[in-house]
Amino acid sequence: VEDGETGHELARYAPGSGGFVRATARALIHGRNVRGIGPAVPFDLVEYDSGSMALRDSETGQTVELASFGDATNAVYVQILKEGRK
Repeated sequence: VEDGETGHELARYAPGSGGFVRATARALIHGRNVRGIGPAVPFDLVEYDSGSMALRDSETGQTVELASFGDATNAVYVQILKEGRK
């Protein structure tokens, strides 16, 4: 996982790990592929005032509300965001 602006690595998942992160990325990538959209524009990781998170694709309009998958999943993305703020 990289910061879309700086290219700084925020997280790395070995094969067989990071399943939910990989799955959400694949779902958004699939949405782009079927529309013929490439990877040039990064996805947005959004933190709401409530602390819940969403992964948003401004190119397709797709949004994955991460808190809907539980606190543990939301916490994974909170950690990624914290790494990006360092």
